[in-house]
Amino acid sequence: MRLAKLFPAPAFAVLISPRLAVAQSVFPVRVGEVLMWSEYLGMLAVGWGVGVAVWLVSGQPAITCLFVDLPRAWKLRREHVLTSSLPIYKYLLGGALLSVLGAILVDQLWGFWTSAFTVGLLAGVIVGAGHSVVNVQKLGGPVDFLEANQRYLNEDEVPLFTEYDGA
Repeated sequence: MRLAKLFPAPAFAVLISPRLAVAQSVFPVRVGEVLMWSEYLGMLAVGWGVGVAVWLVSGQPAITCLFVDLPRAWKLRREHVLTSSLPIYKYLLGGALLSVLGAILVDQLWGFWTSAFTVGLLAGVIVGAGHSVVNVQKLGGPVDFLEANQRYLNEDEVPLFTEYDGA
């Protein structure tokens, strides 16, 4: 009994094995195959969740930095709306760092368990990317971008931010 408290899984297998033998003889389904496929589905689900998380943590912000904010900063710098090139470097470096983070995560997670986990990981990344494409309109607009880079604005070009005391 003391071993059962320390190692409940083998004790559980000993207790349930007669029932599994009865279930196998009554039902035409092999319990081993059902358990194997349920394990694969569980790994697929875990991989799916991890893939979505990896995309939301590194993929979407990297794409946003490199393909949305960086061109916007470049354009506004050329039009002399931004007084410094720091926003360009900020989005370039941020996108590169997030891309490297995503590559490291994928390298560490690839082949972590089985092929079911890997397929789930890919499916999760694809679903996360699809979610990002569908919700691309909800990303920060021009005003949000200018607010994020307010200290670099040329006030002569963009008199958007004014002090208002409310009185």
